[in-house]
Amino acid sequence: PFYLPNKSGNVKIDFYAVDNVNNKTNSDGSHNVGKKYMQSYMDLDGPILSYNFYGKTMKINDTTYLNPSTKILLNAKDSESGVKNITYTIDQGELYDYSKGFTVQEDGLHKIEYYGYDNVNNSSENNLFFKIDGTGPEIIPQFSMKPIGSTTKGNVEYKIFPKHVILYISAFDNMVGAKTILYSINNSAEKTYTS
Repeated sequence: PFYLPNKSGNVKIDFYAVDNVNNKTNSDGSHNVGKKYMQSYMDLDGPILSYNFYGKTMKINDTTYLNPSTKILLNAKDSESGVKNITYTIDQGELYDYSKGFTVQEDGLHKIEYYGYDNVNNSSENNLFFKIDGTGPEIIPQFSMKPIGSTTKGNVEYKIFPKHVILYISAFDNMVGAKTILYSINNSAEKTYTS
């Protein structure tokens, strides 16, 4: 056995045979005898790997934030021998075979390591980091004055305010900030809070 060149691309291998009285195969290849050759291709590179997201995302500085329902899509391309499969781990856990987009549910920072294999077992690896934000903003209501009294109906205590009281509403979000605040009075249609 002999090794082929350690370089990607076409390889032409010429060969001939010599017998015990020093006759060798004709080099012109006539009448099916002569120098023979075999054309081969050396594939030494693993697939080119990439990823994408399907769903809500937000990038702040160098951190990408995902919703727990956002799908993570892994891609591999190999123009030489073709892609055989992709495998991946989440936070250095169990190794999975990739077949379709998947989600990560737990809030916080996560790392996906993924590996692509071609049909002659060359491999490539890549990774991605992201944070899952599955917690909505905290609503902070504030009245412009203290209540002037209270009343109880059933087991619920209600604060009483004068009709000129103003209600301010703000929202606080730990990771990506609040986008909009919506409100409804007595089950009416929702409106966007502006002031």
